[in-house]
Parts: sequence; C-alpha cells; structure tokens
Amino acid sequence: MSLSKKQLISEHFSKAAASYDGAAQLQIAVIEQASKYLMLSTETNLLDVGCGTANLIRFARGNTYLGCDISTGMLKTAQHKVESSVEYQKRFSQFDFSQADAHQLPFDDNSFDIVFSSLAWQWCDLTQVLQQAYRVCKPGGQIVFTTLLADTLSELKQAFAALDSNNHVNNFLTIEQAQQQIEQANVRCSVFEVVNHQTQYSSVRALLKELKAIGANTVVNRDKSNALTRAKLQQLENVYPKLTTVDKNKDSGNITASWQTLYCCIYKANQ
Repeated sequence: MSLSKKQLISEHFSKAAASYDGAAQLQIAVIEQASKYLMLSTETNLLDVGCGTANLIRFARGNTYLGCDISTGMLKTAQHKVESSVEYQKRFSQFDFSQADAHQLPFDDNSFDIVFSSLAWQWCDLTQVLQQAYRVCKPGGQIVFTTLLADTLSELKQAFAALDSNNHVNNFLTIEQAQQQIEQANVRCSVFEVVNHQTQYSSVRALLKELKAIGANTVVNRDKSNALTRAKLQQLENVYPKLTTVDKNKDSGNITASWQTLYCCIYKANQ
C-alpha cells in the first residue's frame, strides 16, 4: 500500500476517534468473540496491532498491554480511556501506546506472548503484516486476528452497482485469497473460521453515517469526482435491498449490512 493511502486511512480514523466507540458495536462484538481464543495469564505480554480505542482491554488480562495504531487520534483516545478508567487499569500491570505501521512493526523479534489484531488488517497486505506479527511473537506464543473479507457490505455494493460502475466500496480479499496470503506468510492457522455478521439500520443514510463515525468510509482507489450527491443518495435508498417483515428485528430497521469476518489463530512453534 502506498504512503498516500496509508495517510488517508490514518486521517479518517483520527477524525473518527471521538465518535468511534459510540458506533462500533459490531467491532466490539468481534473483539469479544476473538478474545475467547486468547491464552492469557498474569504474565502475558500482549501487543494489540491496530488497537483503535483499545477495546480489547475490556476482554483481556495480563502483565503488559502495548497498543499500536497508525492513527494518532485513535491512540490519544485509547490512552485517555485507560487513564480515566480504574477498571481498565486493573486488567494489566503496565500499559503503553505507540504509533506504528503494521507493515513495519518497530519492535524486537520474539517480544510478545500474544499478538492480537481485530478488523485492522483488511487495509493491509495480509502476508506482510502476518510476517511482522510472527516475527515479534515469542516462540510458543500466539497470534489471533480478525479481518473483513470480500462479501462485506455486499448489499451496499449491489445498490451502488445499480447506479454506476464506479468504485464506492472497498474490495477486500476473498476467502481463497486470504488463505493464499496466509500460506505465503509461511504460517499455519489452527483456527480459520468465517462468520457472516449482520447489522440493521433504518436507512442507507444511517449506514453511511455509521461507517463515517468509525472511520471506515475510506475507499481505496475511489474517484473523488464521483461524489455522493443528495439525488444519488435517494437513488441509493430506492435500490438498496429492503428487509421483509419476517427478517426484521424489532425496532432495528429496514435494511441490513453484511460483514464477512475471518477469525484466525496461529501458534508460533517453540524453537
């Protein structure tokens, strides 16, 4: 990924830092589910790559927690959250935060018992970030990550495709491509599970507002001249697949968004 694209992603997530937790219910639920794979102890030294606002701390315990992210805004919010929460402070003995690119982690080899990342690596070269995670993980340690796959926001892609042929939604890896990139990193998954999460919204506008609130409105290779006008937004509302009465959850909304999520667990062999 080019430096300019990394900067764009960083800027969008920094702008969203203050609103992130209020809109990140799916992201928090994925972290909670992924945390069940963690082999934690009171001695665990944990690295959280793409930590965002450090929501993993709610579901983990150990000795040291180091959160790194490319976004300075997210790191500031995460640090403030820890400093202002007695409950968070009880979960680890030491906390630290570092601005870092997952493609080039600035940490020594064999430094962490657990390397964790949730819904961050879909923006990255999966092979490269996995190689970095494996490098900094201790022998006998564990890597647990989640990432979004190609069928994420399929309904939104379908709706935009009815309007024009431009790129409005990110194209993530397919299951097969993810498997290939993991193999290219020379690691083996003990867990490789794909879960299709769904969230409901009152309207397409509400969905797009949430994407912006969590910083996920960055679209790589989007034509900036193809802005979403009010008229086009109304067209999008008209063509977006609607839920039937049977499918609706009470008070949840009229449309659904799909999030195809990969859960993966890797153990680093003792040397």
